[in-house]
Amino acid sequence: MKAIRLHSHGGPEVLSLEEMPIPRPKAGQVLVKADTIGVGKPDVLFRIGNYPWLPPLPIVIGNEMAGHIAELGPDVEGFEVGQPVHVLNTTGGCYAEYAAVPTSALTSLPKGIDIERFVGALNFILAWALLHEVGHVREGQTLYMGGSAGGLGPAVIQLAHLAGVRVIAGASSEEKCAFVEGFGPYAAINYSDKDPIASVLELTGGRGVDLVLDNYIGRDFPRVYDMVATLGTVIVYSYLGGLPEKDVMAPLLAKMGKSFGLRFFSLHCYDDDLPRRAWIFEKVIDLIARGVVTSPVNMQMPLSQARQAHEQLDAGQVLGKLVLKPGV
Repeated sequence: MKAIRLHSHGGPEVLSLEEMPIPRPKAGQVLVKADTIGVGKPDVLFRIGNYPWLPPLPIVIGNEMAGHIAELGPDVEGFEVGQPVHVLNTTGGCYAEYAAVPTSALTSLPKGIDIERFVGALNFILAWALLHEVGHVREGQTLYMGGSAGGLGPAVIQLAHLAGVRVIAGASSEEKCAFVEGFGPYAAINYSDKDPIASVLELTGGRGVDLVLDNYIGRDFPRVYDMVATLGTVIVYSYLGGLPEKDVMAPLLAKMGKSFGLRFFSLHCYDDDLPRRAWIFEKVIDLIARGVVTSPVNMQMPLSQARQAHEQLDAGQVLGKLVLKPGV
């Protein structure tokens, strides 16, 4: 089979297309034949070595795929060969034509529905957790999210709509703002052209937002506090821009009267509570199956072009969900 392996961390050039034996599933595992492979920012962190849960090299990269069960390992019950499944394997292995994964990484998919619709479910799981498990959003609230033109932004916007929450979406170009506006946010801000903090305060009448979703951090991170409303929350779920160069506590203390909070989130918090993760997954799969929400797959590339796919990610050129197709 063909797979994308890492032997060292770095830029897209470290992604190596290799021929490997098809793995055999061990006890408690199944072999999944990939139909569609999801590509996202967690894969970039995997690639550059900035991911706290990295397994030792060499590794096959990739956290998400949708496909069909090709073989059952010993003692596996409740699954059958040919069954459509979604795979969320946070230790990698999904940039491949086949993957042997534990049954805990599987979610059954409805039969007879285009399986490609379900790649991107990972974005909805993360969005659900950010909004409901950590943010505890309520109807009538407002949130701000930067970098909203990727796969996660549309998921946040759609789930926020269902909860009665207004979304102010930040993106880095007019083209990306136009893309995001197709999902119906309250407003879209081109933060390459306008100061997002000033824009948020203007849009909220000076109040600020109840929730900020931040995957960037960056050197000037404490500035984000200026857009948070009283009793609001900032949730950091990645740090693509690196860590702040300034003290983050002193600015918090200076705004103690607003009593807002700073939270951090990773889906790995469910590593010891897989039933809870499965419950969220089942809710998300149901919403996708019923057409209530949709994952915008705007770019498909062959598995053999994983390096080019990561170049697109690094250049910020991806709108919506980027997927790889094996056997193309």
